[in-house]
Amino acid sequence: MATSLAQCDSESSFEGRTMADNTVDFLTERLRRVPSQDRSRETVDVILEATEQLLAAYPPDEVTMARIAARAGVSVGSVYQYFADLQAIVSTLARRHFEDMVNATTVGLAQQGSPTERVDAVVDAVLATKRRAHRARWLHAAMDRAEVVLMLSDVQAAVMDALTGFFGELGHRDASIRARLLFAAVQGVLHELSEHHPEALHEPATQQHLRRIARSFLAD
Repeated sequence: MATSLAQCDSESSFEGRTMADNTVDFLTERLRRVPSQDRSRETVDVILEATEQLLAAYPPDEVTMARIAARAGVSVGSVYQYFADLQAIVSTLARRHFEDMVNATTVGLAQQGSPTERVDAVVDAVLATKRRAHRARWLHAAMDRAEVVLMLSDVQAAVMDALTGFFGELGHRDASIRARLLFAAVQGVLHELSEHHPEALHEPATQQHLRRIARSFLAD
């Protein structure tokens, strides 16, 4: 992915919201019809899963709505009932991946435990999310670059606000600076590994070093 989270620098649009409020739900933005029943949500899920499988095996121009419907075991009409085109499906898949990162941060910081335990939980969850996202790198090739940048800006705003709230809770007057530097440090490392050394994402040493980086921002 050419554009990293650390490269997208936008001011937080989530100021004044609580940490729990920052669990961003991107899913409904590109759906034609929002699934309100379990069966409808299951249909959307199988469509998304089928698309993910096809895009992992074929270039985007060979993945048609009819092919997605066949793989998902639903009618073409059912696919169009929820998504206008392939781009809408791909966007929804990408938003889910980005939403995972926001959730990993907000849930980790909001849990009970010492500051070190909470920071470790965030690092572990974000690393796990990055590992899953790396397996879906084809998403970015199938997406409009401008939309990727907008999504990343939204994610950065939410994560930055959660981190700033966390450091503020600990009594650090430079909470926003710590949040920005921690965010840039962790995401910079993850981006570098994802682009040039993807195998390192799965090494235990990576998790240990990322934890040390994050913990260093807790010191006075």
